[in-house]
Amino acid sequence: MRPNGRSADFIAPSSSNGCAMACAYCYVGRRKGYANPISVCVNIDGCCHVWMAPALQGGKLR
Repeated sequence: MRPNGRSADFIAPSSSNGCAMACAYCYVGRRKGYANPISVCVNIDGCCHVWMAPALQGGKLR
């Protein structure tokens, strides 16, 4: 990929894109190769397990 030089190359920082500091003046790179100070989601397997738990239980009994 190559940068297109527009605002689409950057996104506002938030915890969803890997930055928990959320400084008002900062923009982080959309492709997190060089500006990712904090990784928030380190337990991806645990999150996937919680997401799939209802499906593993089967249908609701009446």
